[in-house]
Amino acid sequence: MLSGYIRLPCFAYGIRLPNDLTRILGAIPLLIVFGFALFDNYLWRTKLLLPLVRQPLLAGTWHGTLTSYRRDKNDKKIQTEHEVILVIRQTYTNISLTQITEESLSRSSAAQVIMRQKDDYQVQYQYLNEPTMEYRDHSPIHTGGSTIQVGGSRPTRVTGEYWTARDTRGTYTVERVSDSHATSLAEGLQMAAEKESTK
Repeated sequence: MLSGYIRLPCFAYGIRLPNDLTRILGAIPLLIVFGFALFDNYLWRTKLLLPLVRQPLLAGTWHGTLTSYRRDKNDKKIQTEHEVILVIRQTYTNISLTQITEESLSRSSAAQVIMRQKDDYQVQYQYLNEPTMEYRDHSPIHTGGSTIQVGGSRPTRVTGEYWTARDTRGTYTVERVSDSHATSLAEGLQMAAEKESTK
């Protein structure tokens, strides 16, 4: 079809193009789309290009500790710690995050990577937290936001903080344990255990 659009103006000006040339020209948009998809999903994260694209490679499964700060009904401060798995899925143009603890699962609804300066990045995202049924009486489904501090183009450890619509907040520190994506807390903890056993 595209080759027809190329032939039409050429015909109007009395220019004749060989069939092979029109086929090549007609394939250019397809090659551009294929090339961008290849870059977006794979090429940008290679050792050659990663230092040039001004974006950190965060994709994979991360494991660490989350510290939560809140107040009870009597306005008494409560601090608790939880083991946490953070799963990051990333292309050059998109990033999504899933945080898993024993009590709940949070999925990002909007996320972006911001470059502050060379090798200094932030990931900012909003999320929906869905506690498991056994915890939902005192922890209903809620929204929140989080910021992760990232140093370098391929970090192995990052720190973050979060806040929620329930007026709670907290911090977390996680280390990369796998380039694969865990689909559950148990799978993430298994990846962490395997990573630890290789140290």
